[in-house]
Amino acid sequence: KDLQYLQHSELSEDVKRENSAFWGRFAFGERWAEKKARIGATSPVGSEEGWDLIGVIVKSNDDLRQEAFVMQLIGLCMEAFDMASLELWVHPYKILATGRTTGIIECVRNAMSLDSLKKRPGYGRSGLRGHLQRMAEFSPNPDEALRQAQQNFVR
Repeated sequence: KDLQYLQHSELSEDVKRENSAFWGRFAFGERWAEKKARIGATSPVGSEEGWDLIGVIVKSNDDLRQEAFVMQLIGLCMEAFDMASLELWVHPYKILATGRTTGIIECVRNAMSLDSLKKRPGYGRSGLRGHLQRMAEFSPNPDEALRQAQQNFVR
C-alpha cells in the first residue's frame, strides 16, 4: 500500500481527485465485493450456486457469551430504531460462542477497525479527525466530504 501511495502521490492533483476509487481503497483497504470476486475466481467452488465468502475472527481464551447476548440486544435496539424511523446506522454482526473460552466473530464488511487505522502510516497525533481530513482533501468538495465522514462515524 505504501508503494501504491507513493506512485499515486506523483500524479497531478486533478487526476488524484478524479481517482476516488484509489483513495477509498487506500483509506480503508480492498472493498468486500472486490475481495469476494478475486477469491471466487481462484476457488474451485467459487462459481457454484450458493458460494459465498465471509470474514471471521476466531477467538480463544476469551468468553464471548456476554458479547453474543449484547449483540442480540443491539439487534432488538435496531428494530426499535427502525420502527421509530430514526436514522441511526446499527449493524449487528454474528457472534458464536463455541465454548467457554472460544468463539467466532463475524467481520463487518468494508470496515476497518480503529486499531488497524491507528497502525496505518501517517495516522500519528492528528488522530481520526486528521485521517478523515486527509482523505477528504481528495474529494471534489473536501468540506462536505469531511462533514459527511464525521456524520457517518457518529451516526
